[in-house]
Amino acid sequence: MKLTRRHLAYGAVAAVALWWIQPLRGPSDALPPRERPVKEGDAMVTLATTGATRYHYHKGTSKLPPVVLIHGVSATMDVWRELGAELEAAGRTVLYFDLTGRGYSHDTGTPQTMPYLVAQVEELLAAVGVPLESKSVDMMGWSLGSAIALSFALAHRDVVRKLILYAPPGAAPHKSPNLAHSPLIPVRQYVPFIGEGIAQKAVPIVLTKSYRRMLAARDDGGAMIDFLIDHVLRNPALARAVISSGLDGGCTDLRSEFELLGRTRTQMGSTLVVWCEGDLTNPLPDNAMTFLANADHRMLAGLDHAAHLTHPTTVNPVFLTFLEAQE
Repeated sequence: MKLTRRHLAYGAVAAVALWWIQPLRGPSDALPPRERPVKEGDAMVTLATTGATRYHYHKGTSKLPPVVLIHGVSATMDVWRELGAELEAAGRTVLYFDLTGRGYSHDTGTPQTMPYLVAQVEELLAAVGVPLESKSVDMMGWSLGSAIALSFALAHRDVVRKLILYAPPGAAPHKSPNLAHSPLIPVRQYVPFIGEGIAQKAVPIVLTKSYRRMLAARDDGGAMIDFLIDHVLRNPALARAVISSGLDGGCTDLRSEFELLGRTRTQMGSTLVVWCEGDLTNPLPDNAMTFLANADHRMLAGLDHAAHLTHPTTVNPVFLTFLEAQE
């Protein structure tokens, strides 16, 4: 067959397309070290399982245990700045961090199973000198962070004094439109050679749209939206991390884990589940207010998935009051 200019042009387009959709395979740094902003209380540490991790640690004067805050699937630890500052002002010791592959934390390329994500929390607590002893931590997770906090509490049943599950996934799997149920996952699994690359290129588009919707009500002139979208577009590790935690993390159906938690955390006042009534990311189960046995439940009326960022003066007092209460 004689090659024509048209054949050569088609070949060039195909080559560019294949290069563009090639999958991002770990290990990978998130953002370059020179771009990491240094804020008071922020630091980097290298953990055995998940590698370099950015974290914020403030040692408070309160005799209550440290509060560990775990962010959602595509966010960074910066979403905790406001709540963290309020906790620190109350004298609490506070720890929050970038999950592996997010923010400035390294991505090792390892499948992001739940034990892998829990290991990052365990090793970071050890690195800052917090022992895994009876009631030695308070823990709060948002979205994917709730699943991690739930799994940590099940693995260390006596360690967590106060547990907050905020906008948790996996409670109503038949309703969930989240990333783990999207067409991106079948594409990643079943399209030969290029499926993962297609999925990873689509993730920033999905997340950008999601952030603009969830944070539209935030009163900061769009600064948080711009920050998170910039992170989505510039972090080469994020797409793989998001897809892996959605596919390998087992967060799409956590009903059995919730049931086990209800049986093992029997002390009233030790667990709070916070639902967002307008949550389009992790929809509520039909029995939301009685979903988890032996837990307190709060419904944030009319608010979406990122209520602590759009309505902090309404939402943060709910968290602060629960964390300050004695059992």
